[in-house]
Amino acid sequence: DMKGQGGSFGYNLMTSVGNELCRMIEKLPAPIGPAHVEAIGVHIDSMKLIITQKIKGDGGKMGAAILAGLQKVSTKLTT
Repeated sequence: DMKGQGGSFGYNLMTSVGNELCRMIEKLPAPIGPAHVEAIGVHIDSMKLIITQKIKGDGGKMGAAILAGLQKVSTKLTT
C-alpha cells in the first residue's frame, strides 16, 4: 500500500522505493538467505528515513542517491 499511496501524500520517493522493493522481492531466489533479508531491511530503513525526514516529492539529490544505492543492492542480489 505504501508503494501505491506514497505519491498521493506527496511522498513520491516512497513510491519509488516501494516499487524498487517489490521488484527486488519478485526476483529473489527461493529460499532467501540472510543477505536478502538484510537488503529488504535496507529498503525499509530507507522508507523510515523518508518519513522521519519528511522527504517530499522525489527527494532531489538525496532521493536520487537513495534510489541509486537501493538499485545497486537489488542488482547485486538478483543477477
